[in-house]
Amino acid sequence: MDPSPSTVTSLLAAWSQGDRGSMDQLFTLLYRELRQIAGNALNSRQRAVPLQPTELLNEAYLRLSAAAGLRVEDRAHFLALACRAMRMVLVDSARAANRDKRGGGAPIVTLGAASAVAVTHSSATLLDLDTALNKLFALDPGPARMVELHYFAGLSYAEIASEVDLSEATVHRHLRLAKAWLARELAQTAVPLSS
Repeated sequence: MDPSPSTVTSLLAAWSQGDRGSMDQLFTLLYRELRQIAGNALNSRQRAVPLQPTELLNEAYLRLSAAAGLRVEDRAHFLALACRAMRMVLVDSARAANRDKRGGGAPIVTLGAASAVAVTHSSATLLDLDTALNKLFALDPGPARMVELHYFAGLSYAEIASEVDLSEATVHRHLRLAKAWLARELAQTAVPLSS
């Protein structure tokens, strides 16, 4: 059952005015969609974070609920904020994995124990992508948001077009240019961007 747009709009308005309870109701109403976005984010290429979709969603919820009073325009804007919160959780997890990989002040352990916390190259890739994506947000937030929705949330071009209220062809064009820009940025750090 899809929540009515008026219900979502009224909950967003209440949350924007600082009502924390409305966030709980909003997450309950949109849980299935948010859970799917979290699953897509974790199933995306090059994920090396040890999170389950529910854990990712819970962490995103905590970050968003702490931001009560933030002005949210509509459902699409809220989903983009949720996607951004999930991205930040993934980035923080990758940073922690890199910190752990490099010792992070932890006591020395045996080789057998260390293999249990092995970290792949993917966490560094995620951090490089995050840095490049932040640069793109500074230059042109529209295409950067589309990349975020596609790469981190796993939305298709049609779903992104619906979320940002543009044609699918326009989304395709923006994503093609954004991916080319990101590929050039990532090439400077020798990290390939797959499509």
